[in-house]
Amino acid sequence: QTSGSLTFRNAQRLISPQATTFQRGTAGTRPLVQLELRGSTGPADALYAYAQAGATPAFDSQFDAEKLPNTTGLNLSSIINGDILSVNGLMPLATAPVTVPLNIGLPVAGTYTLNAVDLLNFGGNTQVFLLDTQTGARISLSQQPQYTFTTQATSLPGRFSLYFSSASSPLAVKASALADMVQLYPNPAHGSFT
Repeated sequence: QTSGSLTFRNAQRLISPQATTFQRGTAGTRPLVQLELRGSTGPADALYAYAQAGATPAFDSQFDAEKLPNTTGLNLSSIINGDILSVNGLMPLATAPVTVPLNIGLPVAGTYTLNAVDLLNFGGNTQVFLLDTQTGARISLSQQPQYTFTTQATSLPGRFSLYFSSASSPLAVKASALADMVQLYPNPAHGSFT
């Protein structure tokens, strides 16, 4: 079916914001990331990833929600086993790192920002990173919640991912001669560098 409609009667409307409890009596305790994609102007789109006992790496109808594409063309979602999700329930975050590939759709090429609006209930043991495979950037979202990027493409499946790691787990398994691969000038730099 290509179209449909929903009807809400005036009697179903809640007038008081306090009447909207949604069965949540206390604040949530689950680790949760709310990541938002926004252009320099216009609308934004959000993705939610959280850890929950009972969730699996596959699609779980109790914990995950499929992405409904926005007509604006601005879309942020996660990818699991070919499913595109706007809400992604993850297994409890233990000592093993977890990577969540992201899917980004843009209305036009240009400059956009990914913003960690919320990083809730992550203890000192779990770090949340945003990885950019094109630039190699690894951004700690607790230290730098916003990441701005420029792209000529309008579809970016897998360029970005969320990476959850315990503070005790290494970010790499091999030693790297990074100092030999990177040069910085001018040195010292004031304001900008190459």
